[in-house]
Amino acid sequence: MWYILPVAIKLEDVVDVLVREAVLVTVLDKLVFAVDEEYGVVVRLVLLENKDCDSDCVVPEEKIEISLDEDIPAKIIELLGEIDAYLKENSWKTQESHLVEVDSLDDVAGLVDDGKVISFHWCGDEECGKAIEEETDVDVLGITEEDIETDKVCPHCGKPAKHIALMAKTY
Repeated sequence: MWYILPVAIKLEDVVDVLVREAVLVTVLDKLVFAVDEEYGVVVRLVLLENKDCDSDCVVPEEKIEISLDEDIPAKIIELLGEIDAYLKENSWKTQESHLVEVDSLDDVAGLVDDGKVISFHWCGDEECGKAIEEETDVDVLGITEEDIETDKVCPHCGKPAKHIALMAKTY
């Protein structure tokens, strides 16, 4: 995401406040790259003389302009938080939309080919895990929960499940 700041703002002032707010900042020419350690978000700040750049300036269509009347550094910190919240929300939605719980290994290959991550109850036996990988031609990535109490059984051997495991295509 790009944030467009009028050039009347002193670059040093913006950088100083961001650094005081624990934002890692790198300045390259007129670009300021701000990385907030808490949020893990990178923001490119472009200092422009006006909204219309010359032909050497590349600015994406989507931008947020911050006026001179605002507390610029505080606004940037606020926007970093908003970006972080947006990224977290969308990443969880994406992850949840790709996770499929199965009780049978019959459709695993097709689901994985569709980009899904498979969640299944597993007995925890290493040999059973290897057999599942050979049978489905999909890798068992690991377990998400250990020593679960459930009445579910392993889809391969039928023993009581002790774990919830994940399978997915690996590259």
